[in-house]
Amino acid sequence: MSVQRWKLGITLMVLAACSGTGTSDQSIDTPTAAAPKGIEGAWRLVSFKPAASAPLTEPAGLYVFAPGHYSVIYATVSSRTPFANDTAPTTAEKVKAYDSFVANAGTYVVAGDTLVVRPIISRNPGYMGGGEDRFVMRVAGDTVWLAAVPGAFLWASGRRNSSALSDSLTLVRAR
Repeated sequence: MSVQRWKLGITLMVLAACSGTGTSDQSIDTPTAAAPKGIEGAWRLVSFKPAASAPLTEPAGLYVFAPGHYSVIYATVSSRTPFANDTAPTTAEKVKAYDSFVANAGTYVVAGDTLVVRPIISRNPGYMGGGEDRFVMRVAGDTVWLAAVPGAFLWASGRRNSSALSDSLTLVRAR
């Protein structure tokens, strides 16, 4: 491989990494400044309060924020049941496992005290590639509090979630 082809390859990789993914609806979501460095990093979920059920303390979960991108996965139940046969779960076991967690990753922006997430990939295909959610966010030291904005959840189809309920989460910096 010639030096020129090598330099071209490196340049193209850098440009691809810096180009982002973009979405069609960037309305209020263009931040006035870069996302705060305080949110970047790995965060462990220590409290999940679903609006319609009992709160969970210390559920398994992790949020990771990089500049402009995020990844999240967390359990929505206090304990996930292992499969009876690890290599051959039943359909019922698969459904129960699927229903017991949230997982998505994509882009995010922070505008004031609002965190807006837009999944590129999601456990639920109806959310990825056009969906979004908004949270009121507060950061203090090694703790982040997120409260879902009621009625702000948007499916990829453009349909809003009709629920006026608001989940809340507490995260601490992973060590």
